[in-house]
Amino acid sequence: MALIQCDACGCVHESTLAACPSCGRCPSCGAKRVDRRLLKEMRLCPECNVPYCPGCGRCHACGRLRVFDLPPCTCGHPFDPSVLAKLEESFGVRA
Repeated sequence: MALIQCDACGCVHESTLAACPSCGRCPSCGAKRVDRRLLKEMRLCPECNVPYCPGCGRCHACGRLRVFDLPPCTCGHPFDPSVLAKLEESFGVRA
């Protein structure tokens, strides 16, 4: 699993997510994929009723990641291997 840092909000997450779990933007092209209202509705983990972390998009109580059921972005992310490779090269988190 490759980790990237969102260029828009700084959230660190898996490169294959269709949208950043913190800001809802496409990690590759930056397009807004998730409406602000949905982000507010999904602010709390449904399991624990604890706010998702703004830094990583996970629930600190159970570890559940806030994910969005989205089709691929118009830029091809996350299913186009060349788009994914470029994203990981540009925004990949390195040890």
